[in-house]
Amino acid sequence: MNRIFLVAALIFVSALTQPYQALAACTTYTTSSSDGKVRLCTRCCTSGGVCDEHCF
Repeated sequence: MNRIFLVAALIFVSALTQPYQALAACTTYTTSSSDGKVRLCTRCCTSGGVCDEHCF
C-alpha cells in the first residue's frame, strides 16, 4: 500500500514540476528480477510520445 502511495505522489510531483506531463497516461506494473525480487514500476507517456518510467 505504501508503494502505491509513493508512486501516486511521484506522479503528482512530476506533474507539478513538468506541466506538459500533467495529461500523461500512466501504467503501473510489477517486474521480477532473476534473483526473485519483485519491483513496482510506473510508466507515464504524454500524447506527444514523451515517456518516463520509475521502478521501486
